[in-house]
Amino acid sequence: MYNQYSNITSKVSSSFRIGVTGHRTLHDTSALSTCLQNFLNTGYLEAFTPEAMQTLAKATNTTVAFTVISPLAEGADRLVADAVLKHGGTLEALLPMPQEEYEKDFITPESKSEFRELLAQSHRITVTDCGTPLDDPNYRQKAYLRVGEETVARCDILIALWDGLPSRGVGGTADVVALALEQKKPVFIVSTSQPGKMELLNGGTLQAKFISELEAFNSFPIDDAELEACCASTYQEVFASAQSETLPEHCKEQVKTHLIPAYCRASKIAESFQGRYKLVGRLGYLFSTLSVAFMAFAVVFAKHPLFSIPGYIAELCLLASLYFMIHRAEHARVHPGWLENRALAERLRTAFYFVACGELPLPRSGQKPGYRQNQSWVDRAFHQIISRIPDLKRPEPSSLPHYQDFIKTAWVQDQIAYHTKNAAKLTAKNAQLKRWGMLCFKLAIGVSLIHLGFALYGVATGHHAEGLLLVLEELLSVVAITLPAAGAAVGGYRTLLEQSRIAARSRAMAQHLSTLIEQPAADTPEAFRRHLEQIQELMLIESEDWLALMEHAELERIA
Repeated sequence: MYNQYSNITSKVSSSFRIGVTGHRTLHDTSALSTCLQNFLNTGYLEAFTPEAMQTLAKATNTTVAFTVISPLAEGADRLVADAVLKHGGTLEALLPMPQEEYEKDFITPESKSEFRELLAQSHRITVTDCGTPLDDPNYRQKAYLRVGEETVARCDILIALWDGLPSRGVGGTADVVALALEQKKPVFIVSTSQPGKMELLNGGTLQAKFISELEAFNSFPIDDAELEACCASTYQEVFASAQSETLPEHCKEQVKTHLIPAYCRASKIAESFQGRYKLVGRLGYLFSTLSVAFMAFAVVFAKHPLFSIPGYIAELCLLASLYFMIHRAEHARVHPGWLENRALAERLRTAFYFVACGELPLPRSGQKPGYRQNQSWVDRAFHQIISRIPDLKRPEPSSLPHYQDFIKTAWVQDQIAYHTKNAAKLTAKNAQLKRWGMLCFKLAIGVSLIHLGFALYGVATGHHAEGLLLVLEELLSVVAITLPAAGAAVGGYRTLLEQSRIAARSRAMAQHLSTLIEQPAADTPEAFRRHLEQIQELMLIESEDWLALMEHAELERIA
């Protein structure tokens, strides 16, 4: 099902959005095309700050991808769109009016055919409609002004194929360029009066945000076979139910191709960091307990340098090792890396079910995004992954019962089972650690009683321990000091894992999800979309609560 290229498809590219404006009539398109090719090869780098250029140069595992935002009018719009598509980029068509009305502006059959061919290659099609021709005599002027404003709003860089003269009408090239400059966006002016000449305005200002984080994500070493196995098992898990058989194959293909590989990469990275986090936590508390034991040993046997000096040395080595482990884990971003990649994996898993049902998991206009604001690179990576998915056909009303059965079985009930099992598992583990902690304190009380017995016996008889009895009494002192430290270490490890709180949240989550099953069935695609968003919101709130809880469980607590 998955091949050796899963490791490539699981990586997230850094996407930059290119807006286009310009004249409809162009001369010497060959020279203009050469300029555009130079821009796409290396010229775009001039838009970035020197620091950003260095970051991009170092990101050898993170490819740069271009998305062109074009109204697909004749001339400049189509020339730039065609250049980006040939360069391997994607096209987002931003139409000023519905297609049928828009095509009235294209006189020849050849122009209409060219427009339709490019439209068919569009990854996204958005219509920035602002009324109807019958209601507004200035409809077209407003429409073109609106599409120019929207192009600037959506792009990172603007390319203008422009002769440098004022606009011939409202929303012309000069107006769009002025708007982009006002918004401090880099603008590449490709001269149409002097073909081959290109000038950059607002250059050296664009930041390459999150490239370092994306590079860390993409360069994390994962075995190909392991990733392929994860992809195959995840696909089988998501679409194992009988209800999934009625889903459109092209939707399932989008999940398989665009979402699952990145999900598995994020999940594997999170698992790796989580394993290291727990290992450092266990070793940290073990080393801290042993350091107390060796210190107690050295103090108790202070009169015997042959014993005390090795004790001091052992304590020093343990503390140094503890510091080194925590420092290395902090440097490798083990704790934040675990949380961030788990957050990305959970968001992608939520997206599986949206895309499988023909919906894109993007917040609607005015809807509050369901993700943490301080996980910026996670947001960037998620939206970049989603942007790979082309527009999907929404479910027909007649097929909604099949989609809802799939969501209920494959998503909601599956999550209820997971959280129920997770709560039971964590509760049992937490209880076991609690028993070990209490055992340490009980043993400490027992040892202290024995130690007290030795002392009382010496007072009552006037004989103090000597020889082997003295050694035994001194060893009991070491144990009496160490056992409470061991109990505290077990308690600290319990707190580090936050198992009891996570178990409580899982139980609550299972109850909340159960209420969703009882809701009446959606009878329209819009209502079904709202149902998906309701589940998504609940999932993301639970994920954010877990992140907020674990965010403070840092390894430096051990020290």
